[in-house]
Amino acid sequence: MAVRNLRTVLLRMAALALLLSLVSLINIGTASADTSDIKINEVESTSVWLVSGPAVSEDWIELYNNGTTPVDISGLKLQGKKSSIAKYSIPPGTVLAAGAYLVITDAALGFGLGSSDLVRLFATDGTTVLDSYTWTSHATTTYGRCPNGTGNFVTTLSPSKGTANNCPVLPPAVVPELPFGVLSAAALTMLAIAAAWVMRSRNQSLAA
Repeated sequence: MAVRNLRTVLLRMAALALLLSLVSLINIGTASADTSDIKINEVESTSVWLVSGPAVSEDWIELYNNGTTPVDISGLKLQGKKSSIAKYSIPPGTVLAAGAYLVITDAALGFGLGSSDLVRLFATDGTTVLDSYTWTSHATTTYGRCPNGTGNFVTTLSPSKGTANNCPVLPPAVVPELPFGVLSAAALTMLAIAAAWVMRSRNQSLAA
């Protein structure tokens, strides 16, 4: 009986050790995820947006995890054009899930966004730039990546704070087509040239 109890205890201890190891591996994977997947995805600098609904008096920056792994973004920093203003540091313990968004308003940032401004996302060292976007005038809505999370910045159809960007639908590309008659005439001309060449070659063969 004592041997059986000891064996049970050892098995439980081994299972617990395995579980702790797996948890440790999961934590390491999260902490070591590539921060290049974190993108500045949308920027609101207009301060007041009156297209629909009440006026919005708030600037904000939206970050997006374009990867497939949760990323610990603790300590990443944001700054506008004015380097004299202190960088905003993302609080400790902030993990952005895959495909998730994080919106940081001007109240938290400690600075607003102007009509001619830029946003920079820095690594934890405060000098390595991970992503940035520059604009020269306020957008009528917001500036956002289209396609969402991966494309270039464009003026969105409407603000989409904390959700996928409202991207304008581009018209389908139009490929010009030649009229049927033009194609037929060209084809007939090529056939006539080919036939003449064949006949000439045949006559030369017969003469020889």
